[in-house]
Amino acid sequence: MRPPKPIAALAVALALSSAPSRAGQSRFWTSLDGVPIGTVGLSEERGAAGVRYRYESVHLFGRGAPVEARRRTFEATLAPDGGVHGRQPVSRWLWHRPAGIGCVEAFDELGGTAGVACAEELDGEVVRGTALGERYLARYDGEGLVSLELGRTRFTRAEGQPRSPGIQLLLDGVEVSGRAGALAWSPALGPARPELSRSKLTLAELRELARRIGEGPRADWCLGAATAFVEEAGQGSAAVVYGVVADGGRAYPHAWVRVLPREGEALELDPALGRPVSPDTHLAISAGAPPGAAGAVYLELSSGRRRVIRRE
Repeated sequence: MRPPKPIAALAVALALSSAPSRAGQSRFWTSLDGVPIGTVGLSEERGAAGVRYRYESVHLFGRGAPVEARRRTFEATLAPDGGVHGRQPVSRWLWHRPAGIGCVEAFDELGGTAGVACAEELDGEVVRGTALGERYLARYDGEGLVSLELGRTRFTRAEGQPRSPGIQLLLDGVEVSGRAGALAWSPALGPARPELSRSKLTLAELRELARRIGEGPRADWCLGAATAFVEEAGQGSAAVVYGVVADGGRAYPHAWVRVLPREGEALELDPALGRPVSPDTHLAISAGAPPGAAGAVYLELSSGRRRVIRRE
């Protein structure tokens, strides 16, 4: 299944996160708009039948709490030219710094999208180009790919690095202080709201849309489910809300939506969890704020500079 746009850019970027062949495997922390979302791992094993190549992405920004790892994999035995049916996995093409300017026939390992991958500018250890229609900037060292920027996504090599604090937060959550009452930030955050236009859909139709997405495969990843809802409800009439959801005395990063129906007041819906957005369970960073701002708040939670409390 190909993730919904703009998450489709993520699938391409995940595919581009390649490992140095001399090591046989590598792992990258991944983030979208500064929000940590998971890891990517690649491995290669040479055998009598050829080169067995494996790609695995783990999305930890998941459907509820505690957060479950969502794994998607691609495996194939590569032909002598490094391809599969005449096209190269785009990640393997960027396994090492490209030797020169040029393009290859390539495909996205997860979504199956076919196209070309091109190295258009080489400047020392920095390579710029396009991959399946998306601009990228890749940085290398003697061991291979160090980092990759593609659109809204970034990948940073994890080998030899401590666990990303954002990933730790996704896995473990943070303790919620207090036993009862509405959730709140400490220190407080402003109640920013997005400017929304009227949707063409009624409230009943929007609730049905949230239910349908929540019962589909995209609900496995709350950020993907929220993005899918925004696309179908209409850009401008809905916005992704970044925040946390509380469960069992802990709070975990989560994403849902705020939407303005054809008639009535704006409201928030949770397509992934399929339950009401309540002050007792959901706490927004700020509805409609730039995702990069959400990433900064998540890091503050990881470091303890900001807490989630209950107003008892």
